[in-house]
Amino acid sequence: MQWIVSSSVLILVVIALRYVLRGKLSLRMQYALWLLVLVRLLVPVSFGASDLSVMNAVPERAPTVQQGTYKQDIIGERNDAPANAGTVGIPAQSMNEAAPPDLVQNVTTATVTAPTVEKTDWARIAKTVWLAGAAALGLVFLAVNLRFGKKLRRSRERVEETDACLPVYESGETDTPCLFGVAKPSIYVTPDTRTEAETLRYALAHEQTHYRHGDNLWAVLRGVCLALHWFDPLVWCMARAARQDMELACDEAVLAGREQALRDFPDYRCGILLCCMCIGPETVNMQENLQTVRLTRQYLGSGVVGLDLAGAEGIVPLENFHPIFDLARELSLPFTCHAGDSQGPETVRAALDFGAKRIGHGHHIYDDPTLWPRAIRQGVTLEICPTSNIQCHTQPSYRAHPAKKLLDAGLRLCINTDNMTLAAVNLPDEYRHCTQDMCFTSDDLKKTLVYAAEAAFLPEEKKKALIARVKNAEL
Repeated sequence: MQWIVSSSVLILVVIALRYVLRGKLSLRMQYALWLLVLVRLLVPVSFGASDLSVMNAVPERAPTVQQGTYKQDIIGERNDAPANAGTVGIPAQSMNEAAPPDLVQNVTTATVTAPTVEKTDWARIAKTVWLAGAAALGLVFLAVNLRFGKKLRRSRERVEETDACLPVYESGETDTPCLFGVAKPSIYVTPDTRTEAETLRYALAHEQTHYRHGDNLWAVLRGVCLALHWFDPLVWCMARAARQDMELACDEAVLAGREQALRDFPDYRCGILLCCMCIGPETVNMQENLQTVRLTRQYLGSGVVGLDLAGAEGIVPLENFHPIFDLARELSLPFTCHAGDSQGPETVRAALDFGAKRIGHGHHIYDDPTLWPRAIRQGVTLEICPTSNIQCHTQPSYRAHPAKKLLDAGLRLCINTDNMTLAAVNLPDEYRHCTQDMCFTSDDLKKTLVYAAEAAFLPEEKKKALIARVKNAEL
């Protein structure tokens, strides 16, 4: 009982602290609070007593005494009995007072045994039910993970083109990228994730952070806690909240990496976009995506500069993701949206409907000139990534890329690398392709730089300083 009560109280305390200290406590420290709960759930004994113990509030039960036999005096007459024989079994005014002669009796003592009633051992039954439930749930967890691991190993294909610290595999048996394994963990990505360079980079960074935090081991211990405390709804709440904090701690690690980069390279400036992901039908991870929107609001101005929706296009219509951007507008967040890359101009139309001021890629707007005036009127900037478009086969060649024609038509666009590591390209490489293969002039490139600065998610003062710096730069 003490194990259950103290664990439940500790869970409630941690949940309360998460609410009271929201925004004041680092997400990694918030995640670490669950370690205290985890230890208590796994250790069923207490070490020593304390005046602060929650068990002091539990009233003690008074001990009960039960007697199976009793003695009864059987009384009969006897005229020749001694005068003090009445002191046995017969009330008297005083134990030292002799009984009257007429009450002198013959007393014999007999033992009467009461019938024995067998009582139900509820404690033993409860323990048996608890152990049976723990064993059953533990076996279910084990079977599910063994089966999932077997499917991953049978379907996996090694992904070589990464610099991850763990083996990376592609598998169609997982709906989302994941870290799987205890002794020899590996990262598994979906086929859609692998084909999208930017999505793959985000996924690998996220899963490697899980590995550095030891989250694959914590996941096993959470499963053990759930098996041991399967009857306690608070423990299930704990597991859900701890998993959420685990993901948030990964996001905070990205911010810490940014701060380290700024210290190491004082002339370097960067901002972070928190990315919602399209990994299937919008319902698969809508709650996680909405949580990402809220996190963007929470960290805006602390390294985070805006929101993005990235991932595979075309699984479902882009407009299905409108709740993400409805919330972003409600919270007054800057956001961009991937559209018009692997899919046609209808996705650009959806991004314009969302109110996006920047569109990731967006080059297939060229296929629907009726959208051009609207994009110009709304001041939308297209984030063109020439090499990525060629590598992902969303454009046949640099020379056939419509970026120059879109710029000449008055649309705002800038040149980007998409993913420097996987694409093996940097910005000077992209500028060289623009001038040598795509008919851009140096004035065109200067114009795209100004457009990029004007579209930056920055406070107005910093944006004005950046625009002035770009205009005075020489290519």
